[in-house]
Amino acid sequence: MSTIWRIIAVVAAVASSSPAGFAQSAAVLALRTVDFENAVQMPNSTGTEFNIFEVPGSQDTRPVAVNDRGLIGGLYLKPGSPMRHGFLYNRGRFTLVDFSTSYTNVYAVNNKGEFGGRYDTGVIAHGYVYSNGLLTTIDAPDSDGFTVVTGITDGGDIVGRFRSADGRTHGFARIGGVWSVIDYPGGIGVEGMAIDSKGRHIAGFWTDPGRRLHGFTYEAGAYTSFDVSGAQDTGSVAGAIGVNKHAEIVGAFTLPTDPINSCGCAGHGFIRDDEGGLKAFDFPGSAVTFNTSINKHGDIVGLFYDSAGVGRGFFARAGSEDGAHEKGNGKP
Repeated sequence: MSTIWRIIAVVAAVASSSPAGFAQSAAVLALRTVDFENAVQMPNSTGTEFNIFEVPGSQDTRPVAVNDRGLIGGLYLKPGSPMRHGFLYNRGRFTLVDFSTSYTNVYAVNNKGEFGGRYDTGVIAHGYVYSNGLLTTIDAPDSDGFTVVTGITDGGDIVGRFRSADGRTHGFARIGGVWSVIDYPGGIGVEGMAIDSKGRHIAGFWTDPGRRLHGFTYEAGAYTSFDVSGAQDTGSVAGAIGVNKHAEIVGAFTLPTDPINSCGCAGHGFIRDDEGGLKAFDFPGSAVTFNTSINKHGDIVGLFYDSAGVGRGFFARAGSEDGAHEKGNGKP
């Protein structure tokens, strides 16, 4: 089938401001369209409807976010190139997103089509939000040069992470225009941050002094930690985590007995329901699964590796309506 790829290019810098110590700058963006023929979407269905998809010509496609309309964001790599590229995907159409010449990631998408993530300039990693043709760069105060936006609500509130000069990673949130730092009490770092589309639920991963990872929720100023039973780590240093409006959370965990795959990683996906129940959720036949996002329908996106260490992205459409989910729109 034919797929349209759109390349987003920065054309002019326009403004800067610094709310509550968070540095921001904005740039106007223009879109130009390039057509590529014979792009391929590879379906695979067992039970829950699983769909494998890859950016054509990529070595590794990594979906990180999905909104309630099935729009997916993430990053991909090209063979033989160290550069990371961002992408958006919806119903057979890939939109390529490059805000730098080294690294761009689409880490968050909302139901308005606004998105956020990270792009690099030299050795500096900047967070960003893209909305209505405007790229806003976000750099956390006290950052050592690493900031990333990992969640965005329909109202434009955001969450993310930054690294301080002592090497610790922290969460941050901008809710209703108010900026705050989110650090789990007693922890030594935050490795993941997510927020649902309505801004009611925040979830993440935190690192304890023994360097084990745990999940957490943060609501009304209160933290709640959780772990998959028997897990060595609940979470991943890649920070793959998602939460929807029903307070369902997806992520990854590792068991002490999990072998290291040829990709250099190990782990399984999990789903946490709105009552705190946890269960494994792996792509069928995979050696490693990382679940990264879940929408209000219960649809999940993530990344899996086979036994040869080859990674691919997937979209898993919820196979049943259990009363908590709203009817979806089908395949992305």
